[in-house]
Amino acid sequence: MSSICKAIFVHGWATDSRVWQAVAGGFRRAVFCGLPGHGIGRRWTERGLQPAVDELSERVKASGEGELVGIGWSLGAKVLIRAVTEHRIALKGLVLVGATPSFVKREGFPHGQSPLLVKRMLADLKCSPQQTLKRFYRLNFTERELSTPSAVGFLSMYDSAPEGFGLEDMARALETLMEVDLRDALCRIRLPVLVLHGTEDAVCPPACAEYLKGALKEARLEWFEGCGHAPFVTEPERFIQLTRRFMDTL
Repeated sequence: MSSICKAIFVHGWATDSRVWQAVAGGFRRAVFCGLPGHGIGRRWTERGLQPAVDELSERVKASGEGELVGIGWSLGAKVLIRAVTEHRIALKGLVLVGATPSFVKREGFPHGQSPLLVKRMLADLKCSPQQTLKRFYRLNFTERELSTPSAVGFLSMYDSAPEGFGLEDMARALETLMEVDLRDALCRIRLPVLVLHGTEDAVCPPACAEYLKGALKEARLEWFEGCGHAPFVTEPERFIQLTRRFMDTL
């Protein structure tokens, strides 16, 4: 392994750091940051990204600030963007996976999910959490991917609610996804950025990745052809290759 940088991985909504298990071994030094209410001690006590930024800041400072490359998936990518642009943490670079500055459609940003659909999902989460989460987990993959051992393994990992997951915490995190718009913050990122995105992503459509590429001054975009929202699960070897090649340039 030639990469000398250390990577800190931040997972997405309604998951935990186990999602990285297929790729973690491809990095010389890996640190994992869990999201509040997703199996760690800290709770997601308020709407907004602050609880997650606080957790990430503590993990970065304990692991060697300035030496890390942040690798964030979906909500985890938003947490990294907020932490970097608020100067809460110092990183060498960013890898944004299945990312978007805005999860929902807004004026001037037609690329996200319908706000009504997300509100309905939030209501369903409170009424029928297990069924709602199972639908969401499947949405991370294309129909082709759903039959692969990697996707089957991912889904089986979340067959039942993992220990330490809080329904209220996940609801606040989902409300945060619906409310937070980071478009204006992107111009403040002065780091090299690698954007990784599946061409068939149904959670954060591919146009979100194109937007990030255009808005970030030092960004490179790499596509995972035919992949959904979690290309590091279904194509771990290529994910490791692209990410380590990026880290070797830092």
